[in-house]
Amino acid sequence: GGGRGGGGAVVVVPVDGARGVSPMALVPDHGGGDGGSARERYCAAFGSAGLTVIHPDQDSRRRPTTIQTGPIRLARHAGGAIWLTGGADGLSVVDVALACVDQRVELPGVVSLAVAQRVGRVVAADSRGVVHVLELSDLADGYGVDGYPDAVRLVDIAPDGELFAACTDDEVTWWTVSETGEVADQPQCSVGRDAPITSCAMGSRGFLATGDHQGGVRLWASRLRDLPVGVLQLEGEITVLSWSPTGDRLAVGSTAGEVVVAELEAGEMV
Repeated sequence: GGGRGGGGAVVVVPVDGARGVSPMALVPDHGGGDGGSARERYCAAFGSAGLTVIHPDQDSRRRPTTIQTGPIRLARHAGGAIWLTGGADGLSVVDVALACVDQRVELPGVVSLAVAQRVGRVVAADSRGVVHVLELSDLADGYGVDGYPDAVRLVDIAPDGELFAACTDDEVTWWTVSETGEVADQPQCSVGRDAPITSCAMGSRGFLATGDHQGGVRLWASRLRDLPVGVLQLEGEITVLSWSPTGDRLAVGSTAGEVVVAELEAGEMV
């Protein structure tokens, strides 16, 4: 059946050691005749060679571009043409429109990474268990949260950048962040878990969702300690959690092949 710009043809792009691919995004086309106002669709794949930018709407003469960042474990879209990548070499800021690495921050192996696009705030956990809170405008100056007895495996940050969560295998902590990027001296809340935590996601309504090794999904409110405000049970390990932009729907995926979309009603998942 006819598809957009190519009659439904499938384009196969080799990516060395591919670890992930982004949804479609829009970026200014700096080569446009109107001085850069034209916009085009693209997606980004990442792996052992770097970040590969793919333009599905272009003809076959425009080849994908691989930006050499070093091996990438994680990549997050920071808005527009800017991406953040993390791996054994630390953190990199990549401009896909200019096809270059804009900044680098040396960290001892990035294991988790999150971005609040609206305010340009970044949270990254390194292999030593330190959580770094940084501003895109000045990555060289930020705050570090350490002292965890176990390694931090997962982090996520609220869209407004004022609250982030850090997860070890058996504990979730919430931290508040000021407008200037200063992290509170103590966590706002800390909750222990029996099953290893495998996924977490913060929504725009202030709720945190966590998934665990036993298929449990729990919804937490940072001001209500100890008990979740909502619970779902799936088969298999929870591998992915993703909120809708409005924070009223949560998509959940597990190793058993289940995909569930839950709606948030009065703080409960249905």
